[in-house]
Amino acid sequence: MSSRLHSIRSCISHRIITLTFIRFEVGACTVERGSRTEQFTQSGVATGVGYNPFFGFYQFGVPTTEILGSYSLVKPGVNGGAGLAFGSKWSGKFYAEARYNRICMNNNLHTDYVPATFGFRW
Repeated sequence: MSSRLHSIRSCISHRIITLTFIRFEVGACTVERGSRTEQFTQSGVATGVGYNPFFGFYQFGVPTTEILGSYSLVKPGVNGGAGLAFGSKWSGKFYAEARYNRICMNNNLHTDYVPATFGFRW
């Protein structure tokens, strides 16, 4: 079974500046539209026919993955996060950010995940 999550969000963030070289960012909760797709798979083998000028025709096997079933959901959700940025005021900054995401499903169920982002801003 494989699962993929995609989200589109609009974000409002609040910045707190304490020192010249360290900047703290706090992301406010946002409204998010999350999409979750799950596929149920099974391994298999497909056969093919090849040709060798010396040996002639022969059969060979290729590993495959067969999709037995899949479904997709699009549901609302919320997220919030916090991050740090290190650098001077006038040049690039290294940053780290983590967000808590919740996609609300039916019957009081939900999908939670926390992605972490690291990078460089200028």
